[in-house]
Amino acid sequence: MEVDVIIPVYNEENVLRETLSSLENKTWVKNIIVIDDGSVDQSVSIARQFTNDVVACSKNLGKAAAVIKGLEYVKSEQFLMLDADLGVTVSEADKLLLPLKDSSVDMTVARFPKRNKEGIGLVRQRAQKYLKRQTGFESQAPLSGQRAIRKKWIPFIQSCSAYGYGFEMVMTLQLLRNGAKVIEIVTDMDHRRIGKTPYGFYHRAKQWIDMERSIWRYKRGI
Repeated sequence: MEVDVIIPVYNEENVLRETLSSLENKTWVKNIIVIDDGSVDQSVSIARQFTNDVVACSKNLGKAAAVIKGLEYVKSEQFLMLDADLGVTVSEADKLLLPLKDSSVDMTVARFPKRNKEGIGLVRQRAQKYLKRQTGFESQAPLSGQRAIRKKWIPFIQSCSAYGYGFEMVMTLQLLRNGAKVIEIVTDMDHRRIGKTPYGFYHRAKQWIDMERSIWRYKRGI
């Protein structure tokens, strides 16, 4: 199985090299598509050392817009969405691909192991409850950005109208409502954690606002 990999990037020079080099030797990687979302560090130059498919946005558009931009470059029948800060744990993406060998599975979503320095989880719980109420799907990782998806679902993802951190939840909702089979996979992936710090609470407040705006927008079909 060959897949394309979409990696949205925003100021990730400290870990991007480790993430990309860990992907470089994976036999299933056909193309690595890096969408730089207006970084002001060395992310673009680092990405260009590993792939020719680097799209540098002139300003920060947000993760959802970056991922949707990356979808334009997908050629393989399956693709991965992965965060830039996974480092060596990006190798766990293998586990997301295996279930796609079953033709009935359309999207896999990575569950991360529970570790210290996590937040309270209110945004995650809000997304879990909304997904279950709307579709019956019981998600443990509604906000996870690590996903393997069949190419045929790209038009449904491109039509996702969501704000920032609400993108992944709306994507899952969109696919489920259109008949996709979605499963979650336990992985040992890890990335930067912000914990219960002042910035952490600010970050989660922004997540909450984005989630509520996305739900409001989805309800109204905007």
